[in-house]
Amino acid sequence: MRLSVVDGENLVWVGVAQGATTGLRYDPGREQGVVAHLASSAGGTAWLSTMSDEAALMAAARQGIAPTRAGAGSHAPTGATDLLARLAAARQCGYAVAVDSYLAGMAAMAVPVRRPDDGNVVGCLSIAGPSVRLDAARMEALAPPLAEAAAEIGAASRGSRFFTPGPARTIPA
Repeated sequence: MRLSVVDGENLVWVGVAQGATTGLRYDPGREQGVVAHLASSAGGTAWLSTMSDEAALMAAARQGIAPTRAGAGSHAPTGATDLLARLAAARQCGYAVAVDSYLAGMAAMAVPVRRPDDGNVVGCLSIAGPSVRLDAARMEALAPPLAEAAAEIGAASRGSRFFTPGPARTIPA
């Protein structure tokens, strides 16, 4: 499970809890502190899905809709029409999905974390793993507990300055 926070116009991965310790697994630890690519990551797509189509396209366009880094998956969005279809799907089922999109061979799902008092999105909570393990049926089964965990984090967010909506913040070292 991975937690990201909204920081200005970015979504930054800040925490991770790893499940499997042996065998085929995805190791997200190297991404803590990294700005998520909004259009190709599940967390980014979840956050974009909470915005109007126009605002989402503008946010994604600031980074570029297609990822440019090495290791990006072959199923990343290729343009605005593709991205808007993914956002519509996320809105309909209540969670965003990225399969072979952010990284080749990886599947992920994510939900927004909202403050309970005003509904503002303060971050996203995601689950990721090898796409051979995290298929559509598994994601559907994990969606309710993922949404419940995001709601709990949202409720707890009032106790942390890192979840305070506002301008970009610098997190002290």
